[in-house]
Amino acid sequence: RDGLLVAQPFDARHATFSGPAVSVAPQLENWAFREIANFSVSASADLLVYRPAPVGWNRVEWFDPVKGEATTLFGPGAYRQVRFSPDGRQILIERDQTDNSLRDLWLYDIAAKSWSRISARPDVHYSFAWSPDGARIAYEGITEPFATIASLDRTQSQTLREPRVNLILDWLSNGTFLGSRQVGRTGWDLTVSALSGGTLDPHALLATPADESSPRIAPDGRLLAYVSTQTGRAEVYVARMENVSAPWQVSQSGVWVDLQAHVGPMAWDRKSGALYFADAARHLNSVSVTDGSSVKIGRPTLVAGAPDNIVALDVAPDGRLLLLCDESPAQAPLEVIEHWTTRAATSR
Repeated sequence: RDGLLVAQPFDARHATFSGPAVSVAPQLENWAFREIANFSVSASADLLVYRPAPVGWNRVEWFDPVKGEATTLFGPGAYRQVRFSPDGRQILIERDQTDNSLRDLWLYDIAAKSWSRISARPDVHYSFAWSPDGARIAYEGITEPFATIASLDRTQSQTLREPRVNLILDWLSNGTFLGSRQVGRTGWDLTVSALSGGTLDPHALLATPADESSPRIAPDGRLLAYVSTQTGRAEVYVARMENVSAPWQVSQSGVWVDLQAHVGPMAWDRKSGALYFADAARHLNSVSVTDGSSVKIGRPTLVAGAPDNIVALDVAPDGRLLLLCDESPAQAPLEVIEHWTTRAATSR
């Protein structure tokens, strides 16, 4: 529950709870998309073993790909996904709370060097997108069946019903939203969501037996980049929006995907049309993509001078990149609690 391990008396015969839930262990390593966490109990129910939630420390770097130079914007902190406003003056960024594994969505004004919180309540994970004109923000947490569209000046806000685990990842010029959704039969699929009254209604854009995720629309709106596991590992693909089922493979040696957010670090350069992505080793790559009578894709190359351990990225209108680079400590050890049922009963 929100990253905590809780215990609650349960009547298996009648499939009902019979008492209050109590906290058994602090923040656990968990994957919210499937409501699972890393813990187990012994057959005697006397021992509980779990792994604490990893501490996600990242530094945020400005990177100039022309000069091959990086400068630090933020020192080590609990930052996640990042998206520039269309004018490049502000950044939407997901940040962990300091005392638990929940997160908030924040807006950072680059010139003023000021922060303001966007989300009204913390969640396990947020997905979000800017409107094409930069006047509004669409976002949603994965634990609630609704999304929010808010004006940047905070004067207007609209709450929309939507299915759970439908990520909002890009905002198209026609007012619909690109995203990905977890489906029982086909795994992760690409979706297009349209406003219908007070509901955000997702429809499948690409649904295959593989997992498709991380959609990013090209600046001209014609090409779509996304990640798919159709070869058995995550790779980047590019397709025309009118024919997404006929893609071209871009990466050749795998790409990295953040399983906590189920988003891969990938973004288009609005100046050159190049596509940036982090490979399986979390190194920055770029590839030229030209859309004419046919789509021509160059060979992916490592970007000289770029920091490593990239977990998220976006490209500013002036061509500079914002890179989130992992500085997390080594994986946490397993923790063991003895006589956990007695402790839980005592807590009640």
